[in-house]
Amino acid sequence: MKKSALLFLFSLGLQACASTLSMSPKLQEGQKEVYDSGVATVISKKQNTIVALRPATSTYESTQRPEMIVSVFNRSAKEFNISTQNVKVLVDGKPAKIRTYEELVADVKRQQTMQAIAAAFAGAADSINAANSGYTYHSGSTSVYGNNGYSGYGTYSGRTYNAAAANQAQAAASARSQANFTAIRQNAERSLINLSKTILRKTTVMPNGWEGGYIVFEKVEKSQEPHEITFLVETAGEVHEFTFDHNKM
Repeated sequence: MKKSALLFLFSLGLQACASTLSMSPKLQEGQKEVYDSGVATVISKKQNTIVALRPATSTYESTQRPEMIVSVFNRSAKEFNISTQNVKVLVDGKPAKIRTYEELVADVKRQQTMQAIAAAFAGAADSINAANSGYTYHSGSTSVYGNNGYSGYGTYSGRTYNAAAANQAQAAASARSQANFTAIRQNAERSLINLSKTILRKTTVMPNGWEGGYIVFEKVEKSQEPHEITFLVETAGEVHEFTFDHNKM
């Protein structure tokens, strides 16, 4: 019980330490800004391509990696490919790593493994407690009276085992453990499906076609302080530059 309370307080402490962050665009010459549900999208037009870039959400937590959505339109007569290799992120002029689809998938699987190990330990402890729940302990004291009145005093103690109660508790513990494993697996599957549908991977942009996806880059260090983040998107030999102010809300 004390351990659970400590873990709960620790999680509350982590939440309290998280900061809410936002990115606001700084338009460059020739760029246009449009809004959707309070989130700004910056549109950059060049001879052969149009690139639109926006944060995935209006705000995000400092415990999360920042996410951007990039969309590319091919206004030329020749196809080209777009992937995370065509995007660079600079935080105050210093390169920030963009996570590839494969790296994000590996992160999900690693987290699933760690959660499964923790669930296994918790399940084992739950099973042991359930098995012990069949024991009932008895203790007390007694006074002995004879024909001539009080004759003595004593104590007693012992325990009994209720197998039916223990089996019922173990069945409940097993069900909880299986439910935990199922939830971990389902959460991981949902995360992997979401990654496959959203993350930018190598894609061919056909003439007059739109393509794009999410890009995820590493957490901004000292996120409580203001930063300038630059995104360079290379498409068909043209480089589109975007600048965002990164601030704590």
